[in-house]
Amino acid sequence: MENNKKTTTTVVIVIILLIVAFGVFVFMKSKASTSTSELTVEQGALIAQNAKTVEVGKKLLNLLRPVNNLDIDNGFFDDTRFKSLVDFGVEILSQTTRDATDNPFAPLPGSRKASTAGAGDATSLGR
Repeated sequence: MENNKKTTTTVVIVIILLIVAFGVFVFMKSKASTSTSELTVEQGALIAQNAKTVEVGKKLLNLLRPVNNLDIDNGFFDDTRFKSLVDFGVEILSQTTRDATDNPFAPLPGSRKASTAGAGDATSLGR
């Protein structure tokens, strides 16, 4: 009787292990096919993006082709009128700035201090 129970228990354990092994096999196989299809979708998206990039590049080259045929004459740099031009630019002096660690909302040095009344403060509500 005891030998019969051991055999039955062993058979049940083996059947459970086979079911679990089959489940793992099916799960891994479905996961592998899913990842392959995802790669296919990603590869398709990359191919479409590359085709779009190539098309944009061709359009850009077609637009720039006329510019390639331009012949720019640099002789105007030698012209006396160009050389007689005067620069009326104004030099901007460097100014001191605050450090990046300073509070950007702090009042500037030499300016009046702003009111520090809070939003819910009675003085800010006119009471």
